[in-house]
Amino acid sequence: MTAQANPDQSKDTPSHLPDHACAALVAIQRVEDAILIELARCEIHGWFPECRVGLRVLQDALGLNREVIRGVIADLRARNFVVYERGLWTEDGQPAGAGYGITNAGFEHIRQTEAYAKAGFGGCADGTEQWVMP
Repeated sequence: MTAQANPDQSKDTPSHLPDHACAALVAIQRVEDAILIELARCEIHGWFPECRVGLRVLQDALGLNREVIRGVIADLRARNFVVYERGLWTEDGQPAGAGYGITNAGFEHIRQTEAYAKAGFGGCADGTEQWVMP
């Protein structure tokens, strides 16, 4: 007996996985995209070069559980899309703890997603990025 492909599945969805597993992968991808977009906003807004944010900032911005964010960020770090740094300082010279930032590989990955365009990012004539409030 040969396996039949589910006609409801996207061509991008692995056909060897059950539907509930595919739905979970899509949900994880959406959380990954949301985290990368928040980190990209920090970087592009030019708060300061190599902007880093803590888990609380991401939690407040995304409305997600801290442990969910921590788990997804661990995967993004393993794929070199996110970097973690300790011993950060504010522009005023005050200790700021630790935080996460997007890497060049993270930027390249997120630029290829539909979520990036929907978030209001766009290119400038000089080749830099800008973010426009949607």
